[in-house]
Amino acid sequence: MKPTTGVLLLLITISCFCILTPAKAATFIVISKADSGPGTLRDAITKANSNGTAAKDYIYFNLPGTTAADVTITLLSDLPGLTSNIALDASTQPSNQLSPNGARVYVYRQVSGTPAGFYALKVDNAQKVEIYGLAIKNTLNTSIEGHGIEISGTCSDITIGSPGKGNVINGYKYCIYGDAGNFDPKTISNVVIQSNILGFEEDGMTATTQLSSYKPVHLRYLNGVTLGGNGNDWGNVIMGNYYGVELNIESGNALVAFNKIGTDINGTGAMNFFIFTGELLGIYGGTTGNVVISDNQVAGTSVYGIGVFGLTNGTFSIVRNKIGTDITGQNVLGNHSSGILIRDCNLAKGMIGGILSDKNIIAGGSDAPVSVVRSYRVTVSQNEMFCNNRTSSIDRPANSVALLDWSPDDGRALPFVRVTACTGTTLSGTATPNARMEAFVPFKCGSGPKCDGRNYIETFFAGADGKWTYALKGRDGVIVSATDAAGATSDYSNPVWSEDIPANIINTACGKSTGSIKNKLLYNATPFHWEDAAGNTVGTDTSLNNVPAGKYRLVMYGGGCNKPECIVYSPYFEVKDQTPQVLTATGVIKPATCGVNNGSITGLQFQGMNLKYAWRNAANVVVGTGPTLSNLAPGNYTLTITDTVNTCTATGGPFVINGVAAPVLDASSVVIKEAICSDPTGSITGLKVTGTGTIVYTWRNANQDVVGNTLDLANIPAGQYVLSFTDGSSCPALPSAPFTITAPGLITIDINGLVIKEADCAVDNGGVTGLQATNAEIVSWTDQNGATVGNSLDLTNMAAGRYTLQISNAVGCNTRIEYVIPKHQPDKMNVAQINVQDPVCNLHNGSVTGLVIVGGTPVSYRWTDQAGTVIGQEKDLRDLGDGTYHVYVTDVEQCEQLVSTVTLKTPDLAVIDDENLAIIDDMCNTISGTITGIGVDGKTPLSYTWLNQDSVVVSNILAADMLPAGTYTLQVTDGNGCVVNSRPFPILAVNLSLSAPPAKDVTIMRGMTAVIKANDKRTGKYVLFIPGTEWSESNDTGVFRITGITETTTYGMNYEFGDCASATTIIRVHVIDSIKVVSPTAFSPNGDGRNDVFKPKGIGVASYTLFTVMDRWGNVVFTTKDIEAGWDGTFRGKKVDAGAYVWLMQGIDILGRPVQDKGAVLVVY
Repeated sequence: MKPTTGVLLLLITISCFCILTPAKAATFIVISKADSGPGTLRDAITKANSNGTAAKDYIYFNLPGTTAADVTITLLSDLPGLTSNIALDASTQPSNQLSPNGARVYVYRQVSGTPAGFYALKVDNAQKVEIYGLAIKNTLNTSIEGHGIEISGTCSDITIGSPGKGNVINGYKYCIYGDAGNFDPKTISNVVIQSNILGFEEDGMTATTQLSSYKPVHLRYLNGVTLGGNGNDWGNVIMGNYYGVELNIESGNALVAFNKIGTDINGTGAMNFFIFTGELLGIYGGTTGNVVISDNQVAGTSVYGIGVFGLTNGTFSIVRNKIGTDITGQNVLGNHSSGILIRDCNLAKGMIGGILSDKNIIAGGSDAPVSVVRSYRVTVSQNEMFCNNRTSSIDRPANSVALLDWSPDDGRALPFVRVTACTGTTLSGTATPNARMEAFVPFKCGSGPKCDGRNYIETFFAGADGKWTYALKGRDGVIVSATDAAGATSDYSNPVWSEDIPANIINTACGKSTGSIKNKLLYNATPFHWEDAAGNTVGTDTSLNNVPAGKYRLVMYGGGCNKPECIVYSPYFEVKDQTPQVLTATGVIKPATCGVNNGSITGLQFQGMNLKYAWRNAANVVVGTGPTLSNLAPGNYTLTITDTVNTCTATGGPFVINGVAAPVLDASSVVIKEAICSDPTGSITGLKVTGTGTIVYTWRNANQDVVGNTLDLANIPAGQYVLSFTDGSSCPALPSAPFTITAPGLITIDINGLVIKEADCAVDNGGVTGLQATNAEIVSWTDQNGATVGNSLDLTNMAAGRYTLQISNAVGCNTRIEYVIPKHQPDKMNVAQINVQDPVCNLHNGSVTGLVIVGGTPVSYRWTDQAGTVIGQEKDLRDLGDGTYHVYVTDVEQCEQLVSTVTLKTPDLAVIDDENLAIIDDMCNTISGTITGIGVDGKTPLSYTWLNQDSVVVSNILAADMLPAGTYTLQVTDGNGCVVNSRPFPILAVNLSLSAPPAKDVTIMRGMTAVIKANDKRTGKYVLFIPGTEWSESNDTGVFRITGITETTTYGMNYEFGDCASATTIIRVHVIDSIKVVSPTAFSPNGDGRNDVFKPKGIGVASYTLFTVMDRWGNVVFTTKDIEAGWDGTFRGKKVDAGAYVWLMQGIDILGRPVQDKGAVLVVY
């Protein structure tokens, strides 16, 4: 499409001057809420992307109206991706805030159908992009990859939100999604996400499924990231309904601070979704930088609160966070397994807490507050933990710090702490040698299974031998931890017992007290005992021995020194009563059948241990010593089981094995009926079978096909038949002798002598002879039309075709059989050569010639078209259009066969595609018109001819240039010689509005040569003149050297391009006799835009080598070498005090001589 004249003029101007004029920052205002068109968000992004990236462009908003509908932009498709150096700031919209964090404009992405993915905003391989003040909303569909803000490719310095102008994003699968995986380098650097509300509605409190987020933040391949900031206003409010936050950091540092994750904006309400796939906040990656997670509130229902994964060599600190609590840190909010999970951090140096002011508060966990997996330098220090391990009963010991898969490369032992004794005044035990120990106040939360170490008391140390003693100082107990020299902290001193106790229980039987519960270890239980289900103390050893059947558990005092509220109970372990019993409900008894000892007793179940089995028959003889019995004769059997250790028995039975006999066939009264003509009219009746229970019958023919399932067999053809039968005895099926049914009058045909003679192509001499038949009285042959063609078994002198032989007799039997007399097949003729020429240029000029046949001797030819009409009888066929043609050839045997089919199709004419047409008009009559962007598709070689309005050839190349104004037509000739013409293309005569050439005044000493220079370089001519005189000079450089100037003179300069000329620039050449410097004595840098900058003016000074300002003590407060620069009254970014300051200027004058001056200036406010 040809651009309009106005757009064309703009494009021409840009093409002429873009090299000479650097891109400048621009501001684009969104004034329309439409999807596209002038003043829309789409239009603003497109223009900002087109304005270059050298300076930052700004997208501001001024939508008319104040209602929510007035400030809602509905997008029908994805917006263009934001390129570098763009700030999109919707906080500039002059209407009320939509949310507490400052969003002011809704962006709703309307989605039709089920696209693979979509987004509202995209940062596309860009740097220095900022996004503020938007409420980006949708309706959540987790099956579609929907991204609120997508960061794609290699990006850096991306800012999303800030205090007072944060964003709201909800209703997307991912609120913020970033992945550089398909780009090189795979890096998203320095991402800052602050003051946003993600996954909540605008109030930061309401969360529904449709307006939440599957995963609110998903960022991978990061090199430096900030989520939140250094204060509450900088933090984000984040909630997901399936996943939490994932930050995958490959390099650089990370700061995650002052966010509320899983809780509302007030920190008092937990989300109503369960993050059952992981953690609310997850830090992943192999960065060697520093990761800081501080001052966050992480609460809700999840597997973990905070997770750090794979930081093998970096450092991390987790400080001042509230995990599982409300904003006060005093009440449990939500539920999770572990508050903090550290996994696969190997040699990373990690600190969780550290000093009391950096403590984390961790509560509400159903498992250990801190879990550390394959991470060997993680310090857990001075944190506050309460209401964790929150199950009413537990089946294993509860941890405060769970150290899992411990296997460091240096072979270092797992850090540990053991409480071995307590008195009324001291607690003592062992720990990792030289460990740094911490003591905590025990705290029991409701019906929880153990006490947490809630409040830090103080630090002390274990000795070189690992022994330690702690003075209780009036307390009734403490909980302690130990940290080794490498910084790894042990679990707290919670009671621990063996986790494999259920596999080491010895049951009892026969009412004896021989049961036991083997417990291999027990520590941090001071004191402890075993009790039964009634609460009676039954043991005080680590293991429980010699007890009767019953349930027992360990009672352990955690926290030291008989602190009642810190009692920890193990689960009940049951010693079962295994007194022998024979359970017969599932037993299976099979009888002895067919006179064989094959009875059996199986499927019995037994209670007991140390069992010995004894089966006895009715004569009290032992016949088996296992749990089952087989190969039994009919009779009664009993089983006795004995506990060989506890010496008691149980008996089962008697079990009765019955005997069952086989069935018998009586064929003395059998009646066999013939099957005339072997029709299915025969039968076998009169048989008798005796047996047990239900008798099953099976008749089979000579081919072993089943033909009946009843005792009598009826309606069957001639043949031999055998009956098999079984009964309830399960004895093998017994076959009868064969029974024969005959077939009187059956007609049979013997084909051993059959001869079928083919018919020639031109003579009906085919036949069927040599057949023999029995019981054949009437014979007839019919052709495929039903006509009778013969009455004997031999059929001769027939044409090729299908014939039917029918035979019948007086008995009523008949039969029929079909035979095919083939037609003689001549030698196959093939085409060895053929010349096919398609018609061209939509004419009937196609042909098929040069036909060469091999494999036979052609006599005549017949050509037909696709309708079967004969169109030629010669070897060659000419003057053809499009179509399919068949050639038939007759050989010397007069046999005709199809030898070839050819299809002719006219090739397409060349196609001229001007969809991407680009026309540049003739500027200023410089014969500069061009026509480009045309594509031609056709048979090569292609030739091109451009004709003007007078049909004169002006060019022979596809992209025509150097054209004057006029109308032009493209003529294309393809490889077939066919010609097509384009539509006419006009080139307009365009005059440019040229800007005046920029040039500065010149100062010279009297008699010097003045150099007047245009400060841009364009293609064309520059003219210098003295207004009101005839004098002028011109050149194409814009540099003029004028001699003989003795007084100040005014010049004019124009720029000319073809027939176009610019406005005039006025230049004054100042003539002076000496160099001097003038300077103000005072200035007021108060930011009012007047007299804010101090800058001496050097008349005749060409450049500075130094310009310095000092205070009254000689301290330099400003210095520069830029002659255009001045002092704004600040020092290191702050305003200086009012008063007197000294300045010094050194430079070079226009003659190249050094010049120096100095003075004083007063700063006033």
